[in-house]
Parts: sequence; C-alpha cells; structure tokens
Amino acid sequence: MAGTQAQLYVFAYDISDDRRRARLAALLEDHAVRVQGSVFEAVLTPAEAAKIGKAIKREILPGDRLRIYPIALAAIERIDRYGGAPLPEASGAWIL
Repeated sequence: MAGTQAQLYVFAYDISDDRRRARLAALLEDHAVRVQGSVFEAVLTPAEAAKIGKAIKREILPGDRLRIYPIALAAIERIDRYGGAPLPEASGAWIL
C-alpha cells in the first residue's frame, strides 16, 4: 500500500461465523459504505486502509476469507454501477 494518494478500497468477505461476521461488518461500517451484504467501499489513504486492515486481522480466523482491492480514483469513472449506494467520495473532494 505505497503512496499517500487516496484510493477507492473495496472490502469483500466470506465469514461463516455470525458473531465474527457481525463484528467485521460493524468495524467496516465505521469507515466504509456497505454496497452489498458482505461488500464495502471506502475512499481511503493507504495509511487509513492499513489501519483498518490491522483491525480486520484481529477479527478473522483461519477459514475466513477477506479481499481488499485498491482502485485508483482515476478508474472510478469506468465503474459501472446499477442501483444501490453511490460510490463514496474522497474527504474534501468531489468525484464527478
């Protein structure tokens, strides 16, 4: 997670334990927008994403699955979105 430029991060998980899944969802809801049941999006700096990643690592166990996809803000205009929550905006900036 090099650099300091904010990016769109997509967090997607598959966790079978209800309690751990709820804790992870609550953690992500504090920082990201839920776009599907187990998929969240947030505009973060790499440092912010790393901090959230550390917190996530404390919640998951072997057998749980989580992916974190960084997407450059320049690529947001190429994302197709149909329904649901709008793409999150960077703090203090408008994404048009």
